[in-house]
Amino acid sequence: MPEKQFYIPICVNMRIKLKLNKTEFIVHIVKQDVWSKLNILNNINGKDLFGINDQHVIMAIQNYIDKSLCCVTEWNNDQIMTCAFEQCLKRKISVSGLNWNIFFIEWKQRSSSVIELSSHLTRIYPENYELIDRELRAWRSMMRKVGCMNITPFTKKQSSFEFWTYSSDPSNDQALISYLYTENLLNGMPYNLLESDIKIENMKMQNTIDKFWMSFDESIQMNKHRFDEKTRILSIIVNKFGHREIQVKLKISNDLISVTKKYVNTNGPGCIATIKPIITKS
Repeated sequence: MPEKQFYIPICVNMRIKLKLNKTEFIVHIVKQDVWSKLNILNNINGKDLFGINDQHVIMAIQNYIDKSLCCVTEWNNDQIMTCAFEQCLKRKISVSGLNWNIFFIEWKQRSSSVIELSSHLTRIYPENYELIDRELRAWRSMMRKVGCMNITPFTKKQSSFEFWTYSSDPSNDQALISYLYTENLLNGMPYNLLESDIKIENMKMQNTIDKFWMSFDESIQMNKHRFDEKTRILSIIVNKFGHREIQVKLKISNDLISVTKKYVNTNGPGCIATIKPIITKS
């Protein structure tokens, strides 16, 4: 009859009661440096004693770590998801009462199977909360446990963005992210939707500002041989912006700006020059 093998998860300072060949044992797990001071079985390495160097044990532990409990179609199974949460995440998160399952519910409801990890996590954490590495590692473990895969095509040194998919065939998602990265289309991608909205609004505002200065520049250039018209056009904004800013944006001389300011004082911004009456002496 082959020897029966069984595996028990252990951790430092743990005590466990075992029964082997009808004999009971109490096993106390200690660190290697503590073990060496006990003067008991010092010739035996702790890893050898507990079989940690044994290939069967190594494979069993690795299979346990890597094995997925489910895939995306089972994310609505509370029992399975809670089991994965307790194995990977429960003791690693520091936010009390974190609604962790919303992370997976919202992911599944998206039209795409791909997410950027940090930006998606901001949806469930308090505002301005800073995730530490320990917590991120726990989330990665949790995602692998429920059938997800990291498809990030670059290293952490190149970028902090991290892309994951729940697809049962991740090759297409992986190819897409790799293409976007190699075509330089992922640079500057924001961490969350708020940053994205702000960035878009800033771009729109900058476009509007550029159009504003371009319009004045075109008007001045069209009247470059008509000094009075240039002065009148420039008078609309000459007191609204700084001397240096106008000079840089419109590439005009200091003399024109000075003359325009006198024009505004006399005629008003954008107004036609007042025709002075001709006075003759009789």
